[in-house]
Amino acid sequence: MLATAKRLPKALSPYAQALKHVALRGTVAFGPSAKEMELDMYRKGTLPPDYRPPVQGKWDDTIERWAYAWQFPAEEEQEDIVGAVERNSSGMQALLDFGNRLLQSPPSTQPHSGKCSKVYPPIAGVLNNELAGLLPPSSSYEHLEQAVSELITFSDTGSTSHGAMTAAELAARVNVPVAYIDDNSEVSNASKELAGILEDFGLEYTEEGLIIVISALSQQQYTSMSRAVFDFACAVGLGPSAELYKALMRHASRSGNVNASMALIEEMKAKGITPRIGNWHELMRAFHQAKDYPAVSQIVDNMKMYANIEPNEVTFAIQLKALAKDSSQLNSLAESIQLFDQMENVYGFIASRPHYDVMMYHLSQSPKPEMRLRCEELAHKMELMGIVWNATTYLNLIRSAQVVGDIAAVERYLSKMRDDGVVVGITHLSWAIQAHVQSIIRADYPAMREKAEDPLPLWLDHLETCFGIYNLVVRRGWTMQLPFVNALLRLCCQATILAMEHTPDQTTTIGRFEEQSNKIWNQTFEEWHLKKDVYSYECYIALLAHQQRIDEAEKLFQEMVLKEDLTPSRRTYDCLIFMHLSSGEEGGTARALRYLEAMERAGIQIRPSFLKKIVRVNNAAGYKRDMKRRARRIMQAREEYLARKEHNRGFNGEPPSTSPTVDVGAEGNPVLTPLPISASSTLAWWENWKRETTSKHELFSEESADGTPKGENFEEKNDALKKLGIISAFPTKDYLQRLDRQKLLPQIRSEEGEVAGSLWAMDGGEFSYPKDGGGPQGWGIRLWRERQIVKREHQKILDGAESVPPLSALGNAARTADVQLDIERSGARTPGELSDYRQYPHHRFDTGALKPVLETAADVPISGELVWQGESRDKLSPYKSDEEIALENDNTFFSELSEDAKEKMNAAVKAMQTKEENALDIKGKGVTRRSKYDYLEKWREMYRHGTLEVPEGPTLRFGRTSEDHKDTMASLVREWYQRNKKKPGTLDDIERWERDSQREKEASVSRRALKKRNRVRRHHKET
Repeated sequence: MLATAKRLPKALSPYAQALKHVALRGTVAFGPSAKEMELDMYRKGTLPPDYRPPVQGKWDDTIERWAYAWQFPAEEEQEDIVGAVERNSSGMQALLDFGNRLLQSPPSTQPHSGKCSKVYPPIAGVLNNELAGLLPPSSSYEHLEQAVSELITFSDTGSTSHGAMTAAELAARVNVPVAYIDDNSEVSNASKELAGILEDFGLEYTEEGLIIVISALSQQQYTSMSRAVFDFACAVGLGPSAELYKALMRHASRSGNVNASMALIEEMKAKGITPRIGNWHELMRAFHQAKDYPAVSQIVDNMKMYANIEPNEVTFAIQLKALAKDSSQLNSLAESIQLFDQMENVYGFIASRPHYDVMMYHLSQSPKPEMRLRCEELAHKMELMGIVWNATTYLNLIRSAQVVGDIAAVERYLSKMRDDGVVVGITHLSWAIQAHVQSIIRADYPAMREKAEDPLPLWLDHLETCFGIYNLVVRRGWTMQLPFVNALLRLCCQATILAMEHTPDQTTTIGRFEEQSNKIWNQTFEEWHLKKDVYSYECYIALLAHQQRIDEAEKLFQEMVLKEDLTPSRRTYDCLIFMHLSSGEEGGTARALRYLEAMERAGIQIRPSFLKKIVRVNNAAGYKRDMKRRARRIMQAREEYLARKEHNRGFNGEPPSTSPTVDVGAEGNPVLTPLPISASSTLAWWENWKRETTSKHELFSEESADGTPKGENFEEKNDALKKLGIISAFPTKDYLQRLDRQKLLPQIRSEEGEVAGSLWAMDGGEFSYPKDGGGPQGWGIRLWRERQIVKREHQKILDGAESVPPLSALGNAARTADVQLDIERSGARTPGELSDYRQYPHHRFDTGALKPVLETAADVPISGELVWQGESRDKLSPYKSDEEIALENDNTFFSELSEDAKEKMNAAVKAMQTKEENALDIKGKGVTRRSKYDYLEKWREMYRHGTLEVPEGPTLRFGRTSEDHKDTMASLVREWYQRNKKKPGTLDDIERWERDSQREKEASVSRRALKKRNRVRRHHKET
């Protein structure tokens, strides 16, 4: 049978557990003392042979012994007994059958009721005879005669005698559970059957064994059967206890049924059982599964305050897990950091793998650099404590790097996973694609705009890499998962949004990106049979909102909430709110505020910065809103004009009548008519012009496709002006000034409003120029502020922060003869090119023209290792396994690389032959005392040329700084791992092991058969 032992936390070896017990708790702790615990461990053989008993009160000695304990790292693989029970399908089937019978007809406690029972049949007679043979032999004849007479009397009277003692009474008298007493009742038969089932699992028929079985049933979601076994255990005296209730609570905690967990706690209290820390843990897990994260911390506070139970490592792990998921409060990360620190420094617990994983998961969500640094420090601390990085550790590090779009770090971690032999999963690749998304979001687009760089190659490069990863996953035959497709959807939607923002005129690019997004949304999810989740809707709604496709976004949001029953995320609400705010439609602000109320009702925390952004976007959308109102007014005026013309009101060409009839108002007062207009006045001229000239509503015979009036392009505008008798001074767009090349004017307009004295401000709008010269908003102050902006921009150019603008026509006007001559000879367009022309005479031809870039010297290519070169050239190499890289090296890859290397080398040699300036001066020194520095310098030159590869730093440092002994110890631990790592067996080893196991099996079978035969012979002899 497999005895159940106390399970220790994963991250500490037994020896380190003993040290922790001694150093942090001492002999006054609850449970066994340190001495008893160490003696017990010494008997079990878990302590090393050179173990010394701890010295109480000497902290330095404890630290020294901690350093010794690091050489014995934790055993990661622990025996999961509950999991082994779940995997035993035949035993689980027998257990389910037994639980089903318990539910349908509970066993009777009546003695001898099990002799003829069909539901709980008696066990075979051999077992009863074996048990009878185990009775102690009587040495005295009188005792034997008395026992025989008692048996005869008992058989005569049978079960009807009033003096017979029931099993419950006997159990109460001898203090033995009813489960172990056989009175031939159905309960006894059921107990025997359950004991046999437990024995098949390798468990004892005790409370510990029943705890494991009930836990397995609860985790497999067999609630009623686990409850039936629990009630049976209570009925036969093997319960109830806090641990049994904990096993029973596992189903409720896994399914997030808080009410069931609370009911079990109340049931415990009603039966007089005080809930222990394990029961509170299950209740906390239930709240965590139900996504009520603040309640977890509240349970911990109540547990400490009212139940007087101090938290242990598991409590901290669950609480940190809840804080990592809690989005209802803004300071959950700071609280997590404080709690982790409190666990280590106040309570003295040593953090294990679950604590590190949860803490790194929480830190990896923050884009702040210090949080990313904390995450990496935690990972190094794990390594120092002897906890080997696994796939989850790498996943948290990749998540931490992707928040800020650090692709280089993500690829470095993936390469390290490949080197360390950790399997890369599809989740790691999903977060790698998210890193590419963050990278294109956080690219420096203003700097690219200043350098006149097109961002399209950057976007296409990232898209090509990510779809290359997708092809890798498909080629490997992995099961496609939702986060991976979501990451691709986010990438395409974000590329479309950025293309609309930064290259609005490249409609082909925007259309290609949008087509790819639509393809993923409409086809890829169905192709892989994946159901869209909240994040999928969030990405696509963000694209629709940016494109101002209001009806489609609203419809998708309603489908998500009503049809799919999904809870929208914060970003979904953000996109819809800003879509309505920036739309410029009437009532858009009211609709946005309704979404804000829905966001509050959903319990999503609203940050102050979010409200500020709402106000800012609403103010910025004011111009758009006014333009739409103006367009609507224009359309309305045109419709009114056409209606008046149709009914011929005011179009007969007759002047208004000047008859002396006086109109009378509603109250009888005369309505004054306007005075006649003098024919020589300006107003009369304008009235005549309005009558004789074509109306502005008739300038265009038809409207545009969207119902707005024509006149947007130059041809339509000039035709309309010709109808009015005006010849335009700007026949085409080329006659206009290139305002997009102006940098200072838009900046002045954005910071100070319209330029002082500008004609554009004549309409008295928001940015009208000042009315007078004095005062804080007058002409003088306004011009001074504009001059400061110009000076500031000029200072940036002088400091080198901004590129020098090209030489203008004015800048070329007044120069000395030699400067003008140099400019004309070199064709320099900027002062920088002019200074390069003067500073580097070797970079120009004899005629004075600058040499092209190809004529200048190129760098010498680095290392000639072809596989390494191929990996550096292949963008997907960090995401590939060793087998995939080797497969590419085997075929045409090598020949392509060798030809490429040959061409590069020839080009480099030619470039070096023609290169004169900035050459390397390698001076050979004779054999002197400084020869050490000679070869060091030679190595440096080789490293510069790429022919020598040197590590970045020394592998081990001995005693230079205070942290060096830790690095040394960590490397010793790694070496110990490498030395003691078990190698996989060869084919001969596997055959030999199979033969040995077959022999052992045959020997055990024969031994068992021999024992059985001996027992049967002994039984025949006695009878």
